[in-house]
Amino acid sequence: GIDEAGAARLATQHLLDMGHRRINYLCSPGTDAIKLRQLKQVLLEAGVGFDPDWLFIHEDNGQFGEILSVCSKFAEQWQNAPAATRPSAMICHSDPIALAAISALNKAGIRVPGDVSLIGCDNLPESPFLIPALTTMECRINEQMAAVVDLVTTRIKHPERKREVRIFEPELIPRESVRRIGPGNQPIGKL
Repeated sequence: GIDEAGAARLATQHLLDMGHRRINYLCSPGTDAIKLRQLKQVLLEAGVGFDPDWLFIHEDNGQFGEILSVCSKFAEQWQNAPAATRPSAMICHSDPIALAAISALNKAGIRVPGDVSLIGCDNLPESPFLIPALTTMECRINEQMAAVVDLVTTRIKHPERKREVRIFEPELIPRESVRRIGPGNQPIGKL
């Protein structure tokens, strides 16, 4: 697997380094508990609050329509909220959730990254081709799958061996979906 806490820590720190102070999470229950805890911890260490009103959860059922519905609710809440309370950035549980968020935000007239920045997690092959290209966490999926095959074949050959766990370090892949902002969440530079 991937170091989930490390991925959340890298993503959150990147957003803080880019000037964001109102950061939250589009996630699913259970599978995101580690990432969500780490996001809150990094924000706490930076002296930045976490607003639970901007935490959006979806049922992790693989249904893109349901993910898009939750992302649309986020876009609607974002539009209706006072500007001073809106998140300037969201960390998405996965690249498919980020893709749904970009779609929902675009339909609502909310610009990524001009109005809100997004980070995904997976680095799917399609991620650099989104508009904007998605900043994401490289989860080394190909290396994980190769490790699974290696572990299974080793276990078949040597059933007496103890269980082995391999954890891969994530890598931040910065692209266009995150924008640097200044004090008061004002954009810096051209959109």
